Amino acid sequence: MAKRTEEAERLAESDYTKQSFAKLTKVLEAAHMILTDDEATQEEIDKALVTLEQAIKALETVPSDSTDPKDESSVVDKDEDSDSLPETATSMYNWILAGFIFLLASGLMLLWKNRKA
Repeated sequence: MAKRTEEAERLAESDYTKQSFAKLTKVLEAAHMILTDDEATQEEIDKALVTLEQAIKALETVPSDSTDPKDESSVVDKDEDSDSLPETATSMYNWILAGFIFLLASGLMLLWKNRKA
C-alpha cells in the first residue's frame, strides 16, 4: 500500500479536474493515517487500498484547450496506417433495408396471388 500511495502522490494535480483530484487527496490522507497507525488491521489496510485504487481510476483528466487548427500537435491520428473505415451503424441499416424489401416482396406476392383468384 505504501508503494501505491507514493505513486498516487506523484500524480500532477494540474492534469486532473479539481473535484476528482480533491477526492483522491482525501483518500490519500486516510491511507496515510492507516499506514502510520500501528494498530491498523489488515482488513482496514485492504479497504484503504481498494478505496485508493478506485479514487485513482475515478480521476478525470482536464480537457485540453488547444483547438488551434494550425497547431498540428493537437491533432491525434490514432490509426495512421489503417485504411479501414470506422465502425458505424451501416450494417443495421442494411438489415432494415433487407427487411423492408422482404416485406415489400411478400406484399406484392400476396397481391399477385389474390388478383389471380
